[in-house]
Amino acid sequence: MPPLSQISEMTQTQSKPVNAEWRTLLDAIKEMIEEHGIEKSVVFHGTSTKWLKNIQEDGLCPTELGDAYFKKRIDYDDPDFGPEGSFWGQLSTAAWYAEDTVAERDNGETQPILIVADAFELSLEYPLYPDRASLEGPVDQSLPVSTDEKLADTWWKRGARFNWERGLEELGAIFAVHTDYLDNDKIGIVQDIEDFRNFLVAKNLISEPAMVLG
Repeated sequence: MPPLSQISEMTQTQSKPVNAEWRTLLDAIKEMIEEHGIEKSVVFHGTSTKWLKNIQEDGLCPTELGDAYFKKRIDYDDPDFGPEGSFWGQLSTAAWYAEDTVAERDNGETQPILIVADAFELSLEYPLYPDRASLEGPVDQSLPVSTDEKLADTWWKRGARFNWERGLEELGAIFAVHTDYLDNDKIGIVQDIEDFRNFLVAKNLISEPAMVLG
């Protein structure tokens, strides 16, 4: 897979180039994930600095899930389902959506940012499901569902039976069902690599570097 700094090439309609710091940050996050083997431990949500203050003050607000479910008939009285929640994915998927938010919704007047969560912790508190929209239009063309037609066909036929872990690996995206805001003790705002490192340490996903005594 090419460096994530090339992710901006996927967003052809951007009215403002993504800055070099953003590309550098994506590559640094990718390197840290691979170094610690935590590809399945963290999920990301892509947004822009337009929403930064709101997230810092209130947490991440739920949004309408629309047609995200693979299941055709949804009983919204069932606590395992609901019309609202939040979308999460692999780094490449979230980065694309962050860039697209800047370009399409904010007219290039903001900057992309990432929100990170501990995938397992999220799954303990909220129902998680594979994101159907990411089968219809995956933004990362290196994902298994983008390169394997038989796998894509299997998802169309049996996607409602598959768990969120498989969705994250093969579709690159999942969603969490919730009507409440996700508090800042559950998520981390990533504006630089230290933000990401501090989140991982706080969630015990990596160890804090040992101090070297002179």
